[in-house]
Amino acid sequence: MWAAKRAKGSPLRVFLIAEVMASNIGGAATLIGDPPNIIIASRSGLTFNDFLLHLTPLVAIELLVFVGFIGHSAFHIEPSIVALLGAGVLVLVSKVPTLPFFAGHTLLTAMLILVVSALLSGVIDNIPYVATMSPVVLELTKGVADFGGNATAIGASANVVVIGLALRAGHPISFWAFTRKGVVMTAITILVAAPYLWLRYFAFS
Repeated sequence: MWAAKRAKGSPLRVFLIAEVMASNIGGAATLIGDPPNIIIASRSGLTFNDFLLHLTPLVAIELLVFVGFIGHSAFHIEPSIVALLGAGVLVLVSKVPTLPFFAGHTLLTAMLILVVSALLSGVIDNIPYVATMSPVVLELTKGVADFGGNATAIGASANVVVIGLALRAGHPISFWAFTRKGVVMTAITILVAAPYLWLRYFAFS
């Protein structure tokens, strides 16, 4: 309720935006969590267990940080403490042995694909983006487009659906109202994902 009280507009808008952002983040966790995951798995040969092993830990950390940043005033926890807790969990999870599909790729390439995928999937729906780019980047893009889908109102199908529902309920969410919050959340998720990639697939490989 803290977010609703602080919101200038309708409390419903706050809850809908938070719900769709959490949905986009959580969708990266499993092979069936989001359509882009299925496209990537079918083209790369990744299994359901591959997604569980490599993406579920990252999504758990992202959701931990998401909840912490959104509710830090309600929980009476400083954002810096949230960031440190996320970083601590990140280091613990990242010591898991890696699979061969990251071998042969440089750190610079991985980070470039991470950032570009997040940016482009914010302005292009993540399903056509992944369908187009997966032959090029294959396994390195898995999960990244789901996070980038939070950036704008058209970044993911879930965003468009929620905005339509809000409009029908008489609580419209404008493109820029969504984007102002979405860009911040996308930046946070990418800032968490980048060290996760580095620690798990390069520093401890």
